[in-house]
Amino acid sequence: MSQTDNEVIDSKNDDVAEILDTVQKMPDEKQEEVMVSLEMHYGPIPHPAILEKYDYLDPGAAKQIIDNGVAESEHRRSMEKARLHKEVKDKQRSQYLGFAIGIIVIISGVVLIMNGHAITGTALSGVTALGLVGAFTGESQKQEEPSVSEETSNPDIS
Repeated sequence: MSQTDNEVIDSKNDDVAEILDTVQKMPDEKQEEVMVSLEMHYGPIPHPAILEKYDYLDPGAAKQIIDNGVAESEHRRSMEKARLHKEVKDKQRSQYLGFAIGIIVIISGVVLIMNGHAITGTALSGVTALGLVGAFTGESQKQEEPSVSEETSNPDIS
């Protein structure tokens, strides 16, 4: 979930809290009246009562809206899957290229040592070997996105 999505959800949670605070300040009999009729809905598809009104205005519109919501969800999942697949392929490619470059530099260092440049060859091979060990055993630099909180996992409050 992106930062923008989290901000929208936080804004909606603030709106809900503000509404509930307003209702709690009302007299008891008015609170009951409001709470009986207060209903909130959050999700990619409109509330069933709204869908019913769309269908009344244009028969079949509700089905089109639902089908669109389902298609949008499937598309989002396929895009996420493609992005993940690309990230895995990029990571593999970078590891293969890093390994190949490391081997080439180490072999170059050995050739330098064999040709009488022991200090230069040792430094080149040693630094490269240490760098490769660090790269393949070290932790990833990329920070993971925080997980979605339980507050946002309940899309329908009734």
